[in-house]
Amino acid sequence: MSRPNRRLGDRKPVGSSEIRWNLPQQSWKQRIRKEQPEVGLLQDVSVTGAGIVAPVNDRIGRGSLVPVAFGWVEGTVRVVRVEMHPDGVRAVYGVEWVSTDSPLAKAIHQTFLQGEQPAW
Repeated sequence: MSRPNRRLGDRKPVGSSEIRWNLPQQSWKQRIRKEQPEVGLLQDVSVTGAGIVAPVNDRIGRGSLVPVAFGWVEGTVRVVRVEMHPDGVRAVYGVEWVSTDSPLAKAIHQTFLQGEQPAW
């Protein structure tokens, strides 16, 4: 049985644009030991989410909330799908915006989907 498609609009390939993935939590430890976020690549984008290729992380699975940043805008995405990338080192994460009205979703929409969003 196929999974229902909750995506609004089609996926649009975006040519591997960089996104900071799995941002370290801000804490007092962060001032001492600077942890760097992982670098992911946006693969495709839709109104409701994106495909992101990023390093495999056993702590990130279906249902995980992952902090990310695109340019100067930070936000959170929810993982709905995880598949191994052919290189065996990375995974393809299917994510949904926690809110399609979030600053993160708006920044990505303006960058990649300008004029292609459905009227609500």
